[in-house]
Amino acid sequence: PASSINMLCGSGLRAAVLGAQAIRCGDAAIVVAGGQESMSQVRPTSWVKFGDATLVDTMMIDGLTDAFNGYHMGITAENVAKKYGVSREDQDRFAAQSQSRTEAAQKAGHFVEEIVPVTVKTRKGEYWSFLAFLCVCVCVCVC
Repeated sequence: PASSINMLCGSGLRAAVLGAQAIRCGDAAIVVAGGQESMSQVRPTSWVKFGDATLVDTMMIDGLTDAFNGYHMGITAENVAKKYGVSREDQDRFAAQSQSRTEAAQKAGHFVEEIVPVTVKTRKGEYWSFLAFLCVCVCVCVC
């Protein structure tokens, strides 16, 4: 069976978790799970069926607003950084180090079987080619 998960940035991770759970529970032997975001495809909507309507910026409300506190996710990031004493310099250093490690691992051939070429045809009839990272999760359950 197929399903669609709308958890915004967490959709791909949630799909992988649900796939792993299905394997561990014995509901599936093999699962294909993944995620993709396309915020440029978000359109303003109104949920009013009758009467006056107000358009809602769904990218802001569904994608960029903290559902628990009602403020922008950027503020959430700032609050977490402040709470745990992580400076902007620390974040930048970590990001640069992560990027360098990824580049070194790719050059060393560690991801040669996980990064594959993909070509898609656009609506305009053009062909785009890019490299896709395949994440294969193996879950073994010893019961």
